Amino acid sequence: TCALPIFIHGYALGFKFTFGANETDHCGWVVDFGGLKDLKQILSDTFDHKLLVAADDPWLDWFKKMHAEPSDHRPCDIVIVPATGCEAFARMVYDVTEQWLKDAGFGPRCWLVSVEVSEHGANSAICQG
Repeated sequence: TCALPIFIHGYALGFKFTFGANETDHCGWVVDFGGLKDLKQILSDTFDHKLLVAADDPWLDWFKKMHAEPSDHRPCDIVIVPATGCEAFARMVYDVTEQWLKDAGFGPRCWLVSVEVSEHGANSAICQG
Protein backbone atom coordinates (compact mmCIF):
# COMPACT_ATOMS: atom_id res chain seq x y z
CA THR A 1 0.00 0.00 0.00
CA CYS A 2 1.00 3.58 -0.49
CA ALA A 3 0.66 5.96 2.46
CA LEU A 4 1.52 9.19 0.66
CA PRO A 5 -0.06 12.44 1.86
CA ILE A 6 -1.46 13.16 -1.60
CA PHE A 7 -5.07 14.16 -1.93
CA ILE A 8 -5.83 14.08 -5.63
CA HIS A 9 -9.11 15.68 -6.56
CA GLY A 10 -10.70 16.90 -9.74
CA TYR A 11 -12.60 19.86 -11.04
CA ALA A 12 -15.02 20.44 -13.86
CA LEU A 13 -13.33 23.57 -15.16
CA GLY A 14 -15.18 26.13 -17.23
CA PHE A 15 -13.57 28.60 -19.60
CA LYS A 16 -14.93 31.97 -20.72
CA PHE A 17 -13.14 33.89 -23.46
CA THR A 18 -13.65 37.56 -24.28
CA PHE A 19 -12.40 38.66 -27.69
CA GLY A 20 -12.09 42.19 -28.99
CA ALA A 21 -12.00 43.72 -32.46
CA ASN A 22 -12.31 47.14 -34.03
CA GLU A 23 -14.10 45.61 -36.99
CA THR A 24 -15.89 42.34 -37.67
CA ASP A 25 -15.03 39.86 -40.39
CA HIS A 26 -16.95 39.45 -43.68
CA CYS A 27 -19.69 37.52 -41.80
CA GLY A 28 -20.07 40.23 -39.16
CA TRP A 29 -18.32 38.21 -36.45
CA VAL A 30 -15.46 38.97 -34.11
CA VAL A 31 -14.51 35.26 -33.95
CA ASP A 32 -16.26 32.50 -35.86
CA PHE A 33 -17.21 30.11 -33.04
CA GLY A 34 -17.00 27.24 -35.54
CA GLY A 35 -13.32 28.09 -35.83
CA LEU A 36 -12.75 27.41 -32.14
CA LYS A 37 -12.52 23.64 -32.66
CA ASP A 38 -8.72 23.65 -32.64
CA LEU A 39 -8.66 25.71 -29.43
CA LYS A 40 -11.19 23.35 -27.86
CA GLN A 41 -8.92 20.42 -28.77
CA ILE A 42 -5.93 22.13 -27.14
CA LEU A 43 -7.98 22.58 -23.96
CA SER A 44 -9.19 18.99 -24.09
CA ASP A 45 -5.66 17.65 -24.59
CA THR A 46 -4.50 19.66 -21.57
CA PHE A 47 -7.38 19.36 -19.12
CA ASP A 48 -9.87 16.61 -20.04
CA HIS A 49 -9.36 13.54 -17.86
CA LYS A 50 -5.81 14.63 -17.05
CA LEU A 51 -3.84 14.89 -13.85
CA LEU A 52 -2.12 18.28 -13.87
CA VAL A 53 1.04 18.38 -11.80
CA ALA A 54 3.02 21.55 -11.10
CA ALA A 55 6.60 21.55 -12.33
CA ASP A 56 7.79 22.32 -8.79
CA ASP A 57 5.63 19.67 -7.08
CA PRO A 58 7.77 17.81 -4.51
CA TRP A 59 6.24 14.53 -5.77
CA LEU A 60 6.94 15.23 -9.46
CA ASP A 61 9.44 12.39 -9.85
CA TRP A 62 6.95 9.95 -8.31
CA PHE A 63 4.23 11.14 -10.72
CA LYS A 64 6.63 10.77 -13.66
CA LYS A 65 7.42 7.18 -12.66
CA MET A 66 3.73 6.42 -12.40
CA HIS A 67 3.17 7.96 -15.84
CA ALA A 68 6.02 5.90 -17.34
CA GLU A 69 4.03 2.69 -16.83
CA PRO A 70 2.73 0.98 -19.98
CA SER A 71 -0.46 2.72 -21.09
CA ASP A 72 -2.66 -0.25 -20.17
CA HIS A 73 -1.31 -0.09 -16.58
CA ARG A 74 -1.03 3.68 -16.25
CA PRO A 75 -3.42 4.99 -13.57
CA CYS A 76 -3.66 8.48 -15.06
CA ASP A 77 -2.60 10.74 -17.88
CA ILE A 78 -0.23 13.38 -16.48
CA VAL A 79 0.32 16.88 -17.82
CA ILE A 80 3.13 18.86 -16.22
CA VAL A 81 2.30 22.56 -15.97
CA PRO A 82 4.15 25.57 -14.52
CA ALA A 83 1.63 25.85 -11.66
CA THR A 84 -1.85 24.68 -10.71
CA GLY A 85 -4.99 26.49 -9.60
CA CYS A 86 -7.49 28.75 -11.34
CA GLU A 87 -5.13 31.73 -11.44
CA ALA A 88 -2.34 29.69 -13.02
CA PHE A 89 -4.71 28.00 -15.46
CA ALA A 90 -6.18 31.38 -16.49
CA ARG A 91 -2.68 32.71 -17.30
CA MET A 92 -1.70 29.51 -19.09
CA VAL A 93 -4.88 29.40 -21.21
CA TYR A 94 -4.60 33.13 -21.93
CA ASP A 95 -1.09 32.66 -23.33
CA VAL A 96 -2.08 29.61 -25.38
CA THR A 97 -5.20 31.33 -26.74
CA GLU A 98 -3.32 34.47 -27.68
CA GLN A 99 -0.90 32.37 -29.74
CA TRP A 100 -3.75 30.33 -31.20
CA LEU A 101 -5.48 33.52 -32.41
CA LYS A 102 -2.35 34.50 -34.31
CA ASP A 103 -1.77 31.01 -35.72
CA ALA A 104 -5.44 30.67 -36.77
CA GLY A 105 -5.27 33.94 -38.70
CA PHE A 106 -7.63 35.97 -36.50
CA GLY A 107 -5.00 38.53 -35.52
CA PRO A 108 -4.31 41.36 -35.72
CA ARG A 109 -7.98 42.15 -36.52
CA CYS A 110 -9.08 40.25 -33.42
CA TRP A 111 -7.40 40.00 -30.02
CA LEU A 112 -7.94 38.28 -26.70
CA VAL A 113 -9.29 40.55 -23.96
CA SER A 114 -9.54 38.01 -21.13
CA VAL A 115 -9.86 34.39 -20.10
CA GLU A 116 -11.89 33.35 -17.08
CA VAL A 117 -11.38 29.91 -15.56
CA SER A 118 -13.98 28.70 -13.08
CA GLU A 119 -13.95 25.66 -10.83
CA HIS A 120 -17.61 26.12 -9.95
CA GLY A 121 -20.12 28.96 -9.65
CA ALA A 122 -18.42 30.56 -6.65
CA ASN A 123 -14.75 30.37 -7.62
CA SER A 124 -13.02 31.74 -10.69
CA ALA A 125 -9.98 33.69 -11.84
CA ILE A 126 -9.65 36.10 -14.76
CA CYS A 127 -6.50 36.84 -16.72
CA GLN A 128 -6.42 39.97 -18.86
CA GLY A 129 -3.70 40.98 -21.27
